[in-house]
Amino acid sequence: MNIGETRIFYPAGILRTIDMAEGKLDVAVLLQSYISPWDLAAEKAFLEELGFNYSYLDGSEIPFTDKKDKNNAGYLICPKSRTETLSSHIIRHL
Repeated sequence: MNIGETRIFYPAGILRTIDMAEGKLDVAVLLQSYISPWDLAAEKAFLEELGFNYSYLDGSEIPFTDKKDKNNAGYLICPKSRTETLSSHIIRHL
C-alpha cells in the first residue's frame, strides 16, 4: 500500500487532527462502532478540506444522524485517493 508503518496510527482527539494536518499521519483507523455526529463533525469538515476522506471502515459516507449503524465496525480517515484500497484491506481483516 506504500504507506510506512510509522505513518499509520490509532491516536485520539485533537492530536490526530493536528498530526494529519501537519502531514505526520496519513491514516487513522478508529475501531469504535459509534461516534456521535457532534463529536466528529468539526474534525471531519477540517480534514476533508485538506483532502482527506472521513468514512466508515467500508468506505461508505457517514450520515449526520443520531442513529447508530449496527453494521459499522469503525471509521477510516485517509487521503481520498486511498479510501477504496484501504477500506477493502481493512474489511478483509476484520
